[in-house]
Amino acid sequence: MVKFTLKRKYTFTFLYDALVFLSFISAVLYGAKLFGVQSTDKIMLGISVLVLLVAALNAAESVYKKLTVMVVFFILILFYIGVWADFALYLVPKIAGSAVKYGVINTILNTFSLGDMAYLFEHTSYGGCVYIDGKIVSGAVRLFEAGSSYNVNIYLAGKFFQLFGAAGIALSFKEHRRQILTIAAIAVVTGNFTCFLLLLLFCKTPYYFLFLLFSFMAYLLASVSGMCMGYFCNGGIFEFYLKNTALVYKTAVGALFLCVAYYVSRLLHEKPLLNKRKPR
Repeated sequence: MVKFTLKRKYTFTFLYDALVFLSFISAVLYGAKLFGVQSTDKIMLGISVLVLLVAALNAAESVYKKLTVMVVFFILILFYIGVWADFALYLVPKIAGSAVKYGVINTILNTFSLGDMAYLFEHTSYGGCVYIDGKIVSGAVRLFEAGSSYNVNIYLAGKFFQLFGAAGIALSFKEHRRQILTIAAIAVVTGNFTCFLLLLLFCKTPYYFLFLLFSFMAYLLASVSGMCMGYFCNGGIFEFYLKNTALVYKTAVGALFLCVAYYVSRLLHEKPLLNKRKPR
């Protein structure tokens, strides 16, 4: 029996320890964000680039590989500085009003700690604008805090099921289990999926695309079911339990979502999609 894996020349096992370290940094920054510290996302991005660059350079075995790593990081940094802000503004109107588009694209961007687009939907008029109690309230998060359900199902509610999906996939792994569960647990608590997504993308590549599929399903389920769920900071699991109602019912649906994610992930482990033919 052949497991469902993507064969490639290079391995990224050196990332495990770096991503565990970054996960704890994200937890600290999440705590700071809860107390109103600004620009925590950009601080996390800067620390992530530095830590991952050092880890990649240490793992590179030759001068050629070290130069390649530096060039790749340099190009990514130039893209972020010179192109990303305009590209984010270009993306926003293309996905506005679609829960599925927002959920999948935002998940892809979160892989690289690019949260500018999500911020526009959560805190500006791109996420909705309603006149409440004599003042104009803008942004899905601020609307949720003000007691309005407008656009909450589109931009916020899907993350609740996404948290359960991440837990289901993480629980299915046996190799590097402690590190994977640590990274996933911190992601569920903080609502910051960057380290978990980087882990899947580089170390468990097929499961990265599985997580994108479950992100699609999470936001679709939240939108179709009409469940009004939101958060006030970053979408960590405790934020949902502090600010939402009908939690028993929603938790039951979330637990079912976790079980499905776990089962499908285990299916990829044990029932390979690509079987090698035995020579006759």
